[in-house]
Amino acid sequence: MKLFTLLLFVFAVNANAESCNEIEQKKTDDLVAEYPRDNIAVKLAALRTGLCHYIKSKTITEEQASDIFDVEKQKMTIEKFSENIKPIT
Repeated sequence: MKLFTLLLFVFAVNANAESCNEIEQKKTDDLVAEYPRDNIAVKLAALRTGLCHYIKSKTITEEQASDIFDVEKQKMTIEKFSENIKPIT
């Protein structure tokens, strides 16, 4: 669970023009290289990279990218916590 918390913190940067630069992309790539089996890290990294591509090409706005990223991050957070909740029997 600590790793998941760390990853959500790292990816809280979001997808916007300020975070869509080579330095932030390198951090994202390094994180995925360090935790390649963490599906949430890989999904968020791929989503962020794709959204940054579309921001740079002016296909979508920063606001659209931010909204998409936030919704997907919330879904993954709920999914992860749901996996860890065991029903009381």
